[in-house]
Amino acid sequence: MVSAGNGVTLALRIFRGRFALRDVPPEIPDASMNPHKQALMEKLSSLGLNETHTGYDPPLPLVSLEDFFEGNNDTNSIAVNLLRHPGVDYFYRVLKDIRARPDVQDVLMEILDIESALAVEDAWPFADKAIFVTSAWRWTVDEWNTLLKADGPLKGYPRGGPPVNPPQPQRGYAIWHTIWD
Repeated sequence: MVSAGNGVTLALRIFRGRFALRDVPPEIPDASMNPHKQALMEKLSSLGLNETHTGYDPPLPLVSLEDFFEGNNDTNSIAVNLLRHPGVDYFYRVLKDIRARPDVQDVLMEILDIESALAVEDAWPFADKAIFVTSAWRWTVDEWNTLLKADGPLKGYPRGGPPVNPPQPQRGYAIWHTIWD
């Protein structure tokens, strides 16, 4: 941290190859912030992710596809392990197509980390898992996993327990998750 000399304290944050100089702590949201990102950050704050708990420690929150993908063009927000990243829009389209199936109740994104989103204006919260609430058979979920270029799928919640805001599966539906690592 560095004093700017006018009573403002600045911090240099380096995360996933990005760095930014920012006021600490930010008193009010930047009016130039992407409105979709601002709404997502406010939702995540209400679910317990904020400057004092930026992520990694469960339980973590789930957000809708719209919350995560609308306004998001940060390829470092999802599937960072892929050498040939197909783009954020690819994942949004595939996940929406999966959610539209009659055997899918919902598809949600687990937010792992918000540190870079707090530090860098164009950075987005990071999700490494998609959660499926579905009655589909395992081999169908395997097909989705292939389309998503992900590892898994695994039945149940990641990290050994439910998220902050778990979905309520209908009778005959189960929780599956896939991961990009």
